[in-house]
Amino acid sequence: MFSPIQDLPVTLELAQGTLRAVSWGNMTIEVGQVKQDFVPEQELKGVVSNHCQCPHWGYVLKGRMRLKYPDREETYQEGDVYYALPNHLTYFEAGCEYIEFSPTLDLLKARESVKENAITAEQS
Repeated sequence: MFSPIQDLPVTLELAQGTLRAVSWGNMTIEVGQVKQDFVPEQELKGVVSNHCQCPHWGYVLKGRMRLKYPDREETYQEGDVYYALPNHLTYFEAGCEYIEFSPTLDLLKARESVKENAITAEQS
């Protein structure tokens, strides 16, 4: 399967950035472009421990992002690959662009709460 990034469907468009994603097999490929610093703490409220429970494998195309766990923090920048263990919170810096691979079923569970909370937070 093949798709140019710009042809991936937009799954979430917020002031903070754009997410594009496609599911192939049992994995979802997501491309994020962050316009403003963004920490999805509000969006993860109600999820177990208020942290993302879905594992992700990714690559930072541009900029910087941080993964915060209850016991540590990891920083990734352009050119870095990463593995986000469950129970993380991601801090995206303005200008960050990344590509991430996630198990589709785990991502769908996490995304429903995040999407609902993100839209509610943007409207308030």
